[in-house]
Order: sequence, then C-alpha cells, then structure tokens
Amino acid sequence: LVSPWSLLGLSLVSLTHTHTRHHHHQSLAMNQRLHVIFATLLLVLLVLPASATAPEHQLVQAGGISVQAILRPNRNPPTANTYVIYDDHQVLVVDVGKVYNDTLAIVAALDPLLKDGARRLNAFFLTHGHPDHVGNVWRMAELYPTVPLYVGNAGVHTETVTLMRVFGNFLNLSSPGNPDGNAPDRFPYASRRAIRILTSPEQLWHTPPEALLRPADAPPLLRVLTNEDTARLGESNHYAWLEFRPTADQLWVLGGDLVYVNTHVYMGFGVSLMAQCDWANVLLTDWTKRYGSEPLLSKVHVTLFPGHGPPTSDLLVAIGEHLAYMEYVRRVFVNTCSPSDAFERVMSRYSRLNDVTLLQAYTIPYRVPYDALNLGCKCVADAPPSCGITPPTCLSY
Repeated sequence: LVSPWSLLGLSLVSLTHTHTRHHHHQSLAMNQRLHVIFATLLLVLLVLPASATAPEHQLVQAGGISVQAILRPNRNPPTANTYVIYDDHQVLVVDVGKVYNDTLAIVAALDPLLKDGARRLNAFFLTHGHPDHVGNVWRMAELYPTVPLYVGNAGVHTETVTLMRVFGNFLNLSSPGNPDGNAPDRFPYASRRAIRILTSPEQLWHTPPEALLRPADAPPLLRVLTNEDTARLGESNHYAWLEFRPTADQLWVLGGDLVYVNTHVYMGFGVSLMAQCDWANVLLTDWTKRYGSEPLLSKVHVTLFPGHGPPTSDLLVAIGEHLAYMEYVRRVFVNTCSPSDAFERVMSRYSRLNDVTLLQAYTIPYRVPYDALNLGCKCVADAPPSCGITPPTCLSY
C-alpha cells in the first residue's frame, strides 16, 4: 500500500526532474515517563560539549548579495545552520546556533565583513524558538550589544522565552563551570526589548536605492512569512521563514526547520502524530503551491537554505524526500515497541543521512513505544516487534 505522502513525494521528484529536462491524549503514567525522559535528554542536550568538528562553509552570490552558509552536520549534540547574508553595506544573521563553538564560527564570519566599518550589522533573526537555533542569543547580545534580535511573530517570541527558561532555569545551566550552557540570568529573554517582534522587513534588510527602480509589480527584495500565513504547525508551533529576491530570476528561501536536507528529521518531543500531519500539509499545500508552480519555475531559480543540511536548488526533490522520510518513520514507530528495533529499521533505509543523533537520542525516546501504545498496540517490555497498525491519515490535503 502506497501512502498519499509517498505518492506526493515521488511526484514532486518527478515534477522537478521533468522541469529540469524542460491530537492524541496520553495517560498520566505515560506523561510522567515522558517528563523523566524529557528532563534526562535536556541534560544530555545542554551539558555535553559540542563536537570539535569545524563547521562547513558554502557561499552563494547573486545580484550583489551573498549568503555565507555555516553548516554543522553530525555535531553532537546536534545544532542548526547559521546564515550570514550581506552586501557592500549591510549584514543580516539568520539563527545563531546553541553552544560556544557556534559563537566562534559566527564571529569568524562577521569579523572580516565588519572590520573596515563599511558594512552595518542590521540584526539577528531567529526563525523559531528551538534551542539549537536560539541558544546563543545571550552571547550575541553580549558581543554585539547594539544589534537587535528579532523573531517573526508573538508566538515565536513566547516559544523562545518558554524554551529558554526551561532549558536554562530548569537545569541551572548558567554556572561558570558550564560555558556551553544557556544563561537566563545574564539575558532578559522575556523582555521584548531584548528579543523584538518584527514589524517590517526593513528592520532586517534596508532596501538599497537601486532596488527602488524595480518595476512596480516586481516582488519585494525581502519577504518574511510565518505560521500565521499557513495557519498550520510545523516542526515547531510557531515559525518564520525568509524569501530573498536578489535578482528577478533568483529566489532564496531561508526555511528554518520546515524542510531538512540529507539529514534525519527531528520528530521528537512536541511533534506528535497529528503535529506531523500539520507539518506535512504545510509542505504539501502551502510550499508546493508557492514554490512548485510551473509559472514560477519557468522564470525563477529557487534555492533552499535549510536549518539542517546543505543548501539545495532542488527544493521540490528535498520536500519529496523529507515527506517520504516522515511517512516511513511514522509507520515504523506505530508498529514497534522496541527502540532498538525502530532505530535499526530506519537506519536500514536511511543510513546515508547526517545527524543520526537526531534520530537515536532526540526522536526515538519520545516516540517509541508511545506512538504504538496510543494506537492500541499491546507492548510488553520491548515486544512485539510489529503491531500491524497504520498511522492516522492526514486528511487535510
């Protein structure tokens, strides 16, 4: 039986290649077990130092604007990409990573751009409130105290504040002996002067005079979109992404965590079976309509800059592969009570993907055996290995 997600994923791949040629409730006991797991993994996530592996860099340029991608594959614990966007006069940083090594990489990228004073660092922009994207905000605020930090809407602000309080205060990670921890006592996360809610794209990127000469019907140089535009959950409850149009025939999509590329997809705490449906529908409806139409693709070259994984010009292929991964993992998780069995089954198909830790340490402990139990599988210890269950169908597409 081929699922709608798998069919859509295959059709998206086919479409791109053709163009190139042309919410469930849980028991109290289960919630208590999840809380224990959550607390334990929070400790692992924030206390263990990041791998010393140097970040990878890629540079994309068009229309006098450059994007320097600071990529962080296979870090332990996992952390997100940072993008440094600049022209001759201004710089914007999108997402700031989590630990001290991420700070060093951002400073190393900014120093040569800012040293002669010709460019101004406009802002730091946070696509959503997960710690691997925002954990370094306090370090950025200390290093660049006059540069504002922005989020896309009030929901992202609330999510950021809530998660940083949990990750910081809950585990008391701001001690001098733990420089890789967060420091809520050194940064007023809840203040909207500290983390501001964006009201205009001009706060991120100032329109240069030459751009004002574009035709009246030309798309704006920068557009900011949020979950309020899709009315759906994604990998997080609240999120934003950016569209840059450096030239008439180039579209850059800085997508946060809506699409993962060549990377295991985080489907752990907070990403329930029904939340996964919402996430899939953002991609199946909103994104494929927005970025996959023939009129757009016949005139514009689209490049995706994901929160995890390398930039890609095959956006529809990336969406199809992401959806196929989610659908396969959903079926595995509702049909096994064994975390080790789940890991082996996913890796048997997706061993080539980066960031195995996202699957093994941050997804499986939240989903197995709980997804199977919620759908009626009679799990005893780690058996049985298969329950013969089909995951809930996502009906809104």
